[in-house]
This record gives sequence, C-alpha cells and structure tokens, in this order.
Amino acid sequence: MKMVQAMSMLKGAGAMQALEEIAFRPGEDSAELDSIVAAFQLWDRIGLDALPAVQALGSTDVQAQDRAEWMLVQAGPNVLADVRKALRSENSDLRNRAIRILAWQGDTDSLETLRDMRKTDSTDAPLIDWAIAKIQSLHPVL
Repeated sequence: MKMVQAMSMLKGAGAMQALEEIAFRPGEDSAELDSIVAAFQLWDRIGLDALPAVQALGSTDVQAQDRAEWMLVQAGPNVLADVRKALRSENSDLRNRAIRILAWQGDTDSLETLRDMRKTDSTDAPLIDWAIAKIQSLHPVL
C-alpha cells in the first residue's frame, strides 16, 4: 500500500498508467487491497483520461469492473463523455455499467441517447427506464 501511496504522489502519464494497471488488474490475492487503494487514488485523476477505466468496465473480472464503475461514479462529470461512448458497446456488462454511471451522475446529456436505446433495446429496458427516471429525479425540471 505504501508503494501505491507513493505512486499517487507522482505526476504524469507514467504514474497514471501504473495506478491503472494496479486498479484494474484481475484476480483475488494478497495484492487485492492494493487494487482498491489504487482505485481510490484515481478518483481525482481519472477525468484526465477515463478511457482505461471505461474499458475496465468490460473486464472479464467482476471485481475490476466494480472498481472501475465505482471510480467513474465518483470521478465527476469530466468522465462522462468517455462513458457515453460505451452506451453503444456490444459488451453488455460494459454497456450496463455505463448506463448506471450516467444515471448516478445525473447526466442529462445522455437522456436522448438513453431514450433512443429504450426504443430499440428491450434487453436493457428495465435498466434504461431506471436510469432515465434517476436522471430526471436529480433534475426535476426535465
């Protein structure tokens, strides 16, 4: 954990990449706590380049997916443009997690896309309906 803490103090792309590698690594072992700590450290930084976190939403490892989703929800609006791109993904895990992130962040810019998806996608309909309702509840004037 001290190594992760030290890396978080470094600036630049190399430090980001090192934290991302730790945060999104699959598996359950003694380094799992390092992955959680690295994810915490990326909250404030991931908005600079959210693509690695968005890609991790489609990981084969559920814990890596969870860390990425949680990180993107907490990261703020700077990540939303990259998350919106994931709405068209063929990977259902990635797409569904993107829908939840946009909902929890109250992303009004995704409403039109979500409504279009709702018309053409019966598979994700309950999640899309929930996301639209969630966003509208956060912005009652919509």
